[in-house]
Amino acid sequence: MKSKKIIFSAIICVTLFLSSVNTKSIAAGKTVIQKEKNTYMKKLSSAMRQINWAESTINMKAPTIVIIESTKKLKTFWPPKSSGDNTRAKKEIWENINDFDKKMLSMEAAASTLLKSISEADIILAKKALRGWGKLAPPVISYTVDPKWIKTGIKI
Repeated sequence: MKSKKIIFSAIICVTLFLSSVNTKSIAAGKTVIQKEKNTYMKKLSSAMRQINWAESTINMKAPTIVIIESTKKLKTFWPPKSSGDNTRAKKEIWENINDFDKKMLSMEAAASTLLKSISEADIILAKKALRGWGKLAPPVISYTVDPKWIKTGIKI
């Protein structure tokens, strides 16, 4: 009798646990794959922001690796002919999936170029490598030296 109560209690606990996991997924309105897509998109966005505001090439390396890994993973989430009513992805992605794939490949290539240029330890060259990402990087500022500054001893 005692063992039956223990088994019954265990079954109830497992059932409650599984239903709570399922309820959380339904409550959020997202499947596991949708949550994973969102996670990688957020990682991508965060890494791009970190690179954009990096003050040295050393600070650019880790987020660049995250971008390469994230773009590789994100490409697998939109397989051909997988759209449907159940998707939460933006319509723009599904309407032009080839463009989305090209952008992911372009971003991956730009991140690889950036990773190679980081070893040069030149922040301006590294920021130029970001050009493949469109509006991500701020424009590279070129400074001109005024001859008056040279005479007065002002250092740039």
